[in-house]
Amino acid sequence: MFFQNRIITLAQAVELSKQLAEKVQEVESDIVISIESGGWFVGKEVAARLSVPHLGITVRRFSKHDKNGSVDNLSAAYRLFQVIWCDMLRPARDPKVISGIPGLLVKGKKILLIDDAVHTGKTILVAQTYLEKQGAERICVAALASVRDASLTFVHLLRGHYCYPWSRVSSEYRKFQELYIASHCNGM
Repeated sequence: MFFQNRIITLAQAVELSKQLAEKVQEVESDIVISIESGGWFVGKEVAARLSVPHLGITVRRFSKHDKNGSVDNLSAAYRLFQVIWCDMLRPARDPKVISGIPGLLVKGKKILLIDDAVHTGKTILVAQTYLEKQGAERICVAALASVRDASLTFVHLLRGHYCYPWSRVSSEYRKFQELYIASHCNGM
């Protein structure tokens, strides 16, 4: 399988999020919910442009050997291998919601569910199922990129694999982490 690295900077991610917000403007939404952490930045930007609240939901896939999913202490080359392996080569593990949203906040709401990229659609489907069980009225899905042919319909701008600022192999990863931590500590 061929891996083509297309790097997206924070400034470009803001512009792409703006374009995505314009593309989904017709979708009536009461709230934007993004899949942490990759979808957080995009969801925050889209919600701000649509003037609706923004919340995050955490969905993770962990192997039995990697309990916390951390690759922080590995070399850059090995981290790149990990990204390729996790995203493209390894058989997909079943994702699980590990940090959700109280039903009170989504019951009866029209939700715009956002992620940075959709590969097979499993993460999105798990999040959708969770939100439906919490009482969401309707859920529409949007992402910056469609990486593979997912088994669901969703709005997206790009096709293919991209390196986002929130990817551990990005040169802007530390800058993104500071923004992410600051916003979560300040309740943004």
